[in-house]
Amino acid sequence: MGEVGGAPGSGGGGFARRARRRRIAGAAALAIAFVAGLLWHASLRARDGEPPPAPRVRGSVALPGLEEPVLVDRDRLGIPHVEARSRSDAFFALGYVHAQDRLEQLLDLRRRARGSAAEVEGVAAVEGDRVARLIGFAELAARQLERLERPTRRALAAYAAGVNARIGRLEVGGEGAAATEAWRPEDSLAVFKLFAWSLSESVQASLVLNELVVALGAQEADRFFPPRTAGRPPGERATAALPDWLGRGVAALRHATGLAGFGVGSTAFAVRGRDTASGHPVLVADSHFEPTAPAALYLAHLRDPELDVAGATLPGVPVFWWGRNPELAWAAVNAGVVVTDLYSEVLRRGGSEVHDGQRWRSVDERVEQIGVRNGRDETLVVRRTSHGPLLPGDEEGEAVSVAWTGARIDGPSGIGSLLDVARARDAGDVQAALRRHREPPIALVWVEASGGGGLQVAGWIPHRTLASELLPLPGRARWYAWSEAVPFEALPALRLGERTPFAIAADQLYEGALPEEPIDGVWRSGARRRRLATLLSEVVREAPDLRRLAALSSDVGLDRSRELAALALELAGDAPVAREARELSDLLRAWDGRATPESVGATAYHTYLDVLADSLFAERVGPERWERYLALESVDLEALVLGVLRDAARGEAADGWAEPARVGRLASEGLRATWLALSYRHGADPRRWSWGSVHALRFRARRGSPAGLGPFPYGGAPHAVLAGAYSLPGASEGDFGVRVAATGRFAVDAEALDLALVSLAPGQSERVDDPHFADGIEPWRVGRHALLATRRIEVEDRSVARLVLEPLR
Repeated sequence: MGEVGGAPGSGGGGFARRARRRRIAGAAALAIAFVAGLLWHASLRARDGEPPPAPRVRGSVALPGLEEPVLVDRDRLGIPHVEARSRSDAFFALGYVHAQDRLEQLLDLRRRARGSAAEVEGVAAVEGDRVARLIGFAELAARQLERLERPTRRALAAYAAGVNARIGRLEVGGEGAAATEAWRPEDSLAVFKLFAWSLSESVQASLVLNELVVALGAQEADRFFPPRTAGRPPGERATAALPDWLGRGVAALRHATGLAGFGVGSTAFAVRGRDTASGHPVLVADSHFEPTAPAALYLAHLRDPELDVAGATLPGVPVFWWGRNPELAWAAVNAGVVVTDLYSEVLRRGGSEVHDGQRWRSVDERVEQIGVRNGRDETLVVRRTSHGPLLPGDEEGEAVSVAWTGARIDGPSGIGSLLDVARARDAGDVQAALRRHREPPIALVWVEASGGGGLQVAGWIPHRTLASELLPLPGRARWYAWSEAVPFEALPALRLGERTPFAIAADQLYEGALPEEPIDGVWRSGARRRRLATLLSEVVREAPDLRRLAALSSDVGLDRSRELAALALELAGDAPVAREARELSDLLRAWDGRATPESVGATAYHTYLDVLADSLFAERVGPERWERYLALESVDLEALVLGVLRDAARGEAADGWAEPARVGRLASEGLRATWLALSYRHGADPRRWSWGSVHALRFRARRGSPAGLGPFPYGGAPHAVLAGAYSLPGASEGDFGVRVAATGRFAVDAEALDLALVSLAPGQSERVDDPHFADGIEPWRVGRHALLATRRIEVEDRSVARLVLEPLR
């Protein structure tokens, strides 16, 4: 039996008609959301009078803080092209356009970073506020600001002045004084620290893995740890009870920043010039975030007498996460490195003293007041050891502290190093900038107009003499303390060259260059990187052009998934089974391993994976613990199940999970259970089980945005090159609803760095009455890039609106 809808005669015409209907339905959903937004604005007008005025994008406006006039040309995508006569004015204009298009997003991110979101949202935001106050993003930013190098301070000050110039022109109602409070340079630092913290996934993992070790024992729990620690059972490190709200608070902050979900970060690759059509290196990148409205990124172009940079910025922060200048293009990818550890501390005297392994030391203490709208304000006492803040708990005996590299404020900020990357001209400049990079840990891929390119991991990564194993560490054992970072020379790096035709930064584990400099990572399977390497090895034989290389970002092949399906069917055996099981088995055997929206096999596979995983682990782990484990953003469920299947096939059952007879029985029973689950949810006709219909994408509304957008049929999968991480059945997003997608895309040929291909969904603006609120969705969904042209003559030719920012005299 062929895959339904695959070969001629198997219903392909029906699928084509359904695909057209889905496109029409997607356009209708977009139109409905747009109309809903207009009605929302109308309701604001009726309730509160005039809503805040739309940003002025034509004419001129006089603003305090400018030195010279600045031109802001906007192209048909709403991307601002800033022409300034000084660096300060350029960053002023960036702050101004950020606040024009994303002011509510900026203010919300600042509230999250300060731990004051509950003042607006009430009790629902308290747990996230506790974590923000506990880690102290705002406090750390205020202390670090004066230690920064002068160019970074000037950029932050100019950016803040631009944001404030926009705030000064608005009457923001309904939010109280906090909404109109002036933006300060340290606010950008705090927002950047929140971003860096949210990219780190190890705190939640430590909480859950510690629970599994206590419940199952070290040997049985080892199966659930990341691959680096597999085969080396973790120690029995039972620790003090950890507060339930901590994991929820960490998750809430990641959700607020659009960084919750499997595979957040990015993918980037560079191809050497001798293998491309132009003879110059090519860079392709995409950024993986939750699909939110507005997007997590914002496209912009700045030019002054010494700077010409265009790409994706972080709202609230004057940095370019990926971009290009006249000599170089780059893209940053989350390195997935463990930069947060938990320490079990021993306290006495009412929690005022902690033992550091040599003697008792005083515990620092500060008191935080968390305001709660329509609720009782909360007092949070934050105690701090040499490792970091203590989690609230018992005042005597054991407690747990949190160490995070972002709390080290004795060096430069990651903002300064990324600003330096934006000015870099060659590999030497890139290396010099990244040598100073602190947070977050990144893998930066770059290409040069001169023909070079490469990859470099950077960040303050703890030098550990012993691996953390993602479990609480004994605070009194000094050999677990962070004394220094892994030397920059020992961090992973490579250059394009004779033996290196391409460089890929994706979901791989990064090994230190020296055995004595290990790097701890979270779940990093490398499946996406391996798939890209296979694709690139094939395509470079034909000297591909930029668009063909950019198209690789839409690949939906799942090599590892096909292996798992084949192995499960082999273990299930050929014993007589029910008709439903045979039909599901036939679907899996015929599946081509691609997660296209039309694929029925992809739906069958991912449902089977969920059913099989649940039967293998849930009862023995405990249903509630299993759900908490699955809720970890970086857990690789497919690798966990595949590991058990491989061991069962080899007859290896030392830890009890992979006993061959048990695994074979569950693999067989899971076939019928999967068919029944699909029939119950989607009807008994398999032709209705297309992946796009269940793997739907919705752009979740951020706070301040009136409506989400969608649903839209979507392809991809958690480990596909086309990132499409999903929620498991039963979650609020719906069965396999898309949690993470590559919402920003970038491709550029070093032959013409002033002509880049970009894509951003849903669009540039957070205002639903703005034409650029959702105009990026449809081209993004079909993999079509837009041209980002930055030569002055092209900027002027493509401009659809010009605004002159005048100094207020």
